[in-house]
Amino acid sequence: MSAETNKWFKENWKDIQEQRDGITLDAQGSSFLIRMLGKILPPMSHERNDQFWLSSTESVHTATAATYGIVSIRDSSDKEQLARAGRAWQRIHLYGTKLGLGMQPLNQVHEMADRELVLGTSEHFGTELKNIVGDASWKGIFTFRCGYPLKETHPSPRRAVRDVIL
Repeated sequence: MSAETNKWFKENWKDIQEQRDGITLDAQGSSFLIRMLGKILPPMSHERNDQFWLSSTESVHTATAATYGIVSIRDSSDKEQLARAGRAWQRIHLYGTKLGLGMQPLNQVHEMADRELVLGTSEHFGTELKNIVGDASWKGIFTFRCGYPLKETHPSPRRAVRDVIL
């Protein structure tokens, strides 16, 4: 799971320009020095990258959030409900951006809960997610943090519309 997640980190200019997706140092609100060093030094190992992300999530991403939101649906096997939930998040994010809010998906708990189900292991993240939602008739499928940004960030890479329209 870690190896697959690490594929989203784009560490060199060529990959960023060709793929136009993923996670970059520029879009994380890091200082100029951190961004510069991250670009000129050899890439971190997956283990160090995982530890950096975990530490940043704990000390920055979740510690500074003014509020959290969670998108929930009744039936996570219903593709229409999933599509509607995705559209709801897009609208929330666009509206928040219009208001000058910073928003960031925090889906790790959902990913881990799904992984517990796939592997058939005991539920830890799944139980915590159910506790967060607080109503057994709803399934939380997408969590995000929201607030006024404390730092200016650079935009993340995006593909042109013509490249994603079928």
